[in-house]
Amino acid sequence: MLRDARGQQVAEIRDFLGQIYNTQGTRVEDLDSLTDDEVIALAKNLKGVCRWLRRCLTVPKSTKSNIC
Repeated sequence: MLRDARGQQVAEIRDFLGQIYNTQGTRVEDLDSLTDDEVIALAKNLKGVCRWLRRCLTVPKSTKSNIC
């Protein structure tokens, strides 16, 4: 039962990542070749990037570091 629930969650994540990576029309990424663990790791990495972007976009220019 837990395996089915995890598989369903990974499928949803895989579909969402497909929308991110495969809608530009220039290069198609083969997300189906990734294992479930690789899909989860990719999603976690993107989660960190989103936090970083949100922080950079909401901090006033005068206080932004060179990283943003």
